[in-house]
Amino acid sequence: MFYSIILIDLYYLFYILDKTYSIFTVLFLCNMYKILIEIIGWTGSIFVLTAYISLLNRNSKLFAYSNFFNFFGAMFIAINCFYNHAFPSVALNVIWMGIAVVNYIKTRKEKASRLKNNTSSLCKF
Repeated sequence: MFYSIILIDLYYLFYILDKTYSIFTVLFLCNMYKILIEIIGWTGSIFVLTAYISLLNRNSKLFAYSNFFNFFGAMFIAINCFYNHAFPSVALNVIWMGIAVVNYIKTRKEKASRLKNNTSSLCKF
């Protein structure tokens, strides 16, 4: 009888320790998730600022990547705002992403037409 009481007490002790450990694990993972969302938001802000600076200085090596920075910066900021329930800002950043995609397509078409015009002028004798 005495041994069974000790075994039952040990069982409940390990049960409580197991539950406590999993609660701390959950709290740790939730905190890491919040930190990850904040890092994503700050990275998006840096991307959008980099795109703006590259547009101001068109001779920069970063100018070719300005659409990339605008699209992913807006996407990262939208993720952060969605997590923080800032839905007007999410809508604004989704529109910003659309503008970046349209601008990318427009730039690719202009580049293709310039390349086509340059090759046709080279072939004339």
